[in-house]
Amino acid sequence: MKNEGYNVFDNQTTDILELFVESLDKGNFSAKQIANQIHNMHDLIRSGLHLTALTKGKNELADKIKKANNIIVLKKIKAFEQALQTGKEEDFLAEMNWTDKVVLQSKIKNLSDLEKQQVIRDEKRLISILEASIEKDVEEENKREALSQGFDSVKAWRKHHNEITDRFQDDLDYNKTK
Repeated sequence: MKNEGYNVFDNQTTDILELFVESLDKGNFSAKQIANQIHNMHDLIRSGLHLTALTKGKNELADKIKKANNIIVLKKIKAFEQALQTGKEEDFLAEMNWTDKVVLQSKIKNLSDLEKQQVIRDEKRLISILEASIEKDVEEENKREALSQGFDSVKAWRKHHNEITDRFQDDLDYNKTK
């Protein structure tokens, strides 16, 4: 997989993914057992396991990993739905960073109609809550970044970066006319 043009991982991560795939293959685990093994991994790494198995020609294992990833996603969505029903969605979301929330939002949007019927009662509400939480997290991240760079507000930080972007765009436009 290291030599493939579409590899998004560095060599060390690729080596680890390949070792993990070999271990899963030797273990002859079911999709549910794999889900139990990999549920704490980030979605991108779990997807990397699936791609690694595919590129190694381990199609049966790749199918199990794909099913395991689906099990994990459905469990997370069910947990979010349950937190929403009990009024604890803020606690649920507090345990996630904004990038994981984006992934969860994407997964909810991409569920099949059958999966949505089985898992989600109010997709629009889940998406709306996730969007608000992501926006809040990103704003907090922007505030931390602005303060760390010596700006007194996010507005001043954004204005500064917009001016830099505008100057860069002006330079690009100027160079195109030469």
